[in-house]
Amino acid sequence: MINHLQTHGSLSMRKNFAKWCITKVIIAYVILSLILGDLKVVGRILQQVHKPSTSIADPAHTSRRIPIPSNSNSTIVSDIKDIWHAPEKLAICVSIKSDARCPHPALLGRLSGPALALLEWTEEESENNGTFIHCGSYKEQWLEVGTYFLDIIVLFCNDFGIDALRREQNESAWLSYNFEKDCMEDPNFNRITGAKSYVMIEKNLTHQTPHLAQMGRWVSNTPSQSEPEPLHTRYQPEDCRINPQLERCEVPINE
Repeated sequence: MINHLQTHGSLSMRKNFAKWCITKVIIAYVILSLILGDLKVVGRILQQVHKPSTSIADPAHTSRRIPIPSNSNSTIVSDIKDIWHAPEKLAICVSIKSDARCPHPALLGRLSGPALALLEWTEEESENNGTFIHCGSYKEQWLEVGTYFLDIIVLFCNDFGIDALRREQNESAWLSYNFEKDCMEDPNFNRITGAKSYVMIEKNLTHQTPHLAQMGRWVSNTPSQSEPEPLHTRYQPEDCRINPQLERCEVPINE
């Protein structure tokens, strides 16, 4: 009898202990679920807080826009909304109207001052008002602080470079693009920036891109000049390859 009671008591204690353990596990599970749920909510909030805003990350929407004069005689003057310098993003941006004759032009930009550098162009997403933004970056260039002359010309009305591939997302159509009928814009009027367009490089870019030091660059003989002499893109006049003896073909022409 005593053995039976001892056994029965032991089973009862085990059952109670099992119930207690299950209860504790359930409570712990509920608490853990609430904590994890709260963490997920907090995580989503933090993700939204730290999510980069288009107005900050995009050179086309930088907080500072330093206006740059445009050329009123350029072939696409009616297409351009405005041109500006985005110093925080190390870029020059051109806003093109949505109803432009050339909404996706092929641009060539150059900075000249203490050193010489080409701009690397990308087409940004459209603004809310439907304009197209083209930004030329100089962040990968080897430049010192100083004043630089800015020269931007339009080569073709329709760019058939890598940006065209991004727009179309059709590699076969991009590779088979026929540009035989796409003439270059008139070189006499293809400069879209004003005759005296200058930008101020506000910080040294030498140390940000140390690998460029090994590549070399063109530098000015007068790097301390407060306002560098305008350096326009030169071109060869029409028919000069056929008739190089013509007087107008003796030297390249400053556009």
